[in-house]
Amino acid sequence: MHKSICLLSLFVAGLLGCARAELKLNGLFTDQMVLQRSQTVPVWGTADPGAEVIVECSGQKKNATAGGDGLWMVRLSSMKASGKPQTLSVSSNMDDSV
Repeated sequence: MHKSICLLSLFVAGLLGCARAELKLNGLFTDQMVLQRSQTVPVWGTADPGAEVIVECSGQKKNATAGGDGLWMVRLSSMKASGKPQTLSVSSNMDDSV
């Protein structure tokens, strides 16, 4: 019985070790969103633990490393108000862009 439990534990641990976290932005970040002007803007989400995450917006490029729990955050520098649409892009060295 003990041997079966050990084998099952190893199997489950192997499955968990193979699981990959997808690069994701927090659900607050959507199409047509508006960012606060004249203040730093936090941008956060999840990725593979240890993944380097690159966030680009309005000529800024910020990097973060996902922690052991997969969480990451960057703070974009304050921006002036603009009526011109901007693109927020997020990419990782371990996954595709968002």
